[in-house]
Amino acid sequence: MGAQKGLAMKDRLTDKELRKKIREAVAAKQQLKASDGGVKGAGVLMLYVRPSGAATWYYRHGTRAAREELPVGPCDPDGKAGFSLAQARARADELTKLVLSGVPSLAEHFAAQEAAKKAAAAALREAEAEAKADAERRATRTLRALLTAYSDHLKAQNKPSWREALAPLRHVPKTVLDLAAADVTTEHLLSPLRALIDAGKGVTARIVRAYLRAAYALAGRADFDPTVPEPLRGFGVDANPVDRIPASGLAGFKRAGQRVLSWPELIRYRQRVEKLGDATTKDSLMLALLLGGQRLRQLARVKHADVDLHGRTISLRDPKGRRLQPRLHTLPLEGRAFELVKRRTEAPVWRRKPKTKAERQSALEQEGAGATPPAANRPLLSHRDRVPVDDVILSKTVSEIAAAMVGAGEARAPFRGGDIRRTAETLLAGMRVPRDVRAHLLSHGVSGVQAIHYDRHDYMEEMRAVLEQWEVRLYAENADVAHK
Repeated sequence: MGAQKGLAMKDRLTDKELRKKIREAVAAKQQLKASDGGVKGAGVLMLYVRPSGAATWYYRHGTRAAREELPVGPCDPDGKAGFSLAQARARADELTKLVLSGVPSLAEHFAAQEAAKKAAAAALREAEAEAKADAERRATRTLRALLTAYSDHLKAQNKPSWREALAPLRHVPKTVLDLAAADVTTEHLLSPLRALIDAGKGVTARIVRAYLRAAYALAGRADFDPTVPEPLRGFGVDANPVDRIPASGLAGFKRAGQRVLSWPELIRYRQRVEKLGDATTKDSLMLALLLGGQRLRQLARVKHADVDLHGRTISLRDPKGRRLQPRLHTLPLEGRAFELVKRRTEAPVWRRKPKTKAERQSALEQEGAGATPPAANRPLLSHRDRVPVDDVILSKTVSEIAAAMVGAGEARAPFRGGDIRRTAETLLAGMRVPRDVRAHLLSHGVSGVQAIHYDRHDYMEEMRAVLEQWEVRLYAENADVAHK
């Protein structure tokens, strides 16, 4: 240990004395202490030798009332398995500088250093874990995953718009869909919307924007809203990138449908529907027509439990909008509509024809035990009593009928499934059916103080009379008679 100027040094050990001290402790079989001297007022390097010959260096400093001995390390005169004399002195010099710099307790000083080191290591591990979790989230919580989860959420709520909610997946570039939803910017979404508008698909652009905004809005509150399902949580969405794209700019692309069939066209449509080969498709389209132009999607969800043959009613459920529970829409059943529904409700339960001996035996056992599917849960309009009729297929069938009618000169222009509903509304108005009766018949949003708070009439008899008159005109042999 080098002497400090103005400070006296005590006698110091030599390598020879060091080895001698170790031998003496072993020979005497007792512990031995020796000092290497040091700077007065700072500290001293101490050697402790056990009877076994094991030696340890310590650094002693402080007053007698507050003395502190800090382990330096094991002693090895050769410097191989521990500190040699020169190495121990070098370490003692470092400790002396700390003491002279004003460190009152070396133990506390090094404990604080170790604690800081551990804290830094823990902070680094936490940061790495957060970075890893964030990377995993960004890899799984993509825009594609958000749109899919939002569509599934709508489907679970029986919202018919769940299919349309997937529209952005068909028009947003894959590179953007695979980005973390939280990283998608307004600029990422502007490009596909502009491309759609430039291609003359402004209506599609409006739909894509609407569902992108709705999906982001739900994900933005999902982490704080207990009613939002788990697949929509954890996207880390702090801002909605669609909010900067004004809806007003796309409002011009929302045009009301204009196609309305004339009475002759509607009667020809009815005749072609009745000639369809698929019974379920035919019954579905006919029932929608006979009931005054009901929505195909709502009819597809009707179950046997929704039919009351005794009371001659059928109940549809209207899930449109933000309502959590579909609004019940009950209609009267009369004439051909009643016969159609009665035939389907009383039809025997479909069973797959057994092909093997074991299947035939199982079928006999189930029949003997009276095992039949619960009628209440079976869809009214279905293939084989299991899967409800697909409204997309029904809409496609209407378009095919329209094309055939145009080709045969029976229609002046093509039409779609939604045009049948518009036609019914228009023709019913021409029959002088009051607006409020039409609203209840076609399940329009009935609003206003009078409707919400005061009018509790169910309009059942009015709707029954209208549908009876409607059927008469649909089946008039002369289209001119139907028009009167």
